[in-house]
Amino acid sequence: MQQLWRTFGNALPLALILVVLGALIAWAVASRRARSSPRKQAWVSAILDVILVLSVLVVLYLVLIPIPGLANRSMISLTPGSEIGTLFGAKGSTPAQSAAFQILGNLLMFVPMGALAPLRMRWCRSLVTVTIAALAVSVVIEVLQAVLHVGRVSATDDVILNTLGALLGAWITMRWWRGPVAAIDQASGRVAVTQ
Repeated sequence: MQQLWRTFGNALPLALILVVLGALIAWAVASRRARSSPRKQAWVSAILDVILVLSVLVVLYLVLIPIPGLANRSMISLTPGSEIGTLFGAKGSTPAQSAAFQILGNLLMFVPMGALAPLRMRWCRSLVTVTIAALAVSVVIEVLQAVLHVGRVSATDDVILNTLGALLGAWITMRWWRGPVAAIDQASGRVAVTQ
């Protein structure tokens, strides 16, 4: 927990600033969209857009911030299951708790993107498409971690857990993007309600 606080504790003020900035941007975007769309739909689309962008920014921050004392190193693990096995076999006061945190963190990190992307992008409205998109984004992140030497392990396990998290998010919102929900036409930026 102390390592977590040392690594991400400085992100709390940044998170507060992003929330306030996000609310202001959502208000500005919704006000603009309300000129050509029903007010409620303009607000829903603006809020979804801001949350989606903020979730992407948070993920990039979490995975690309250098770890103090480990920066300028590049670690790669391509064997599926090896990192999870290493986490559970780690020595320390609470190895199981640390392993669970690492696994849950990687799993939950892509849930917002998997949940919101299909609501905003028509091309992303199938579990296969969500899987391919999450897999591609996760691979790019792992490659960036290795190339930028941020002191993190670029692992196949992270790609698998991130992709499963995106699928979980997509599954949670599937009834909204497949049923009667406000859907956004990405090409025109206009909101269309299917009922």
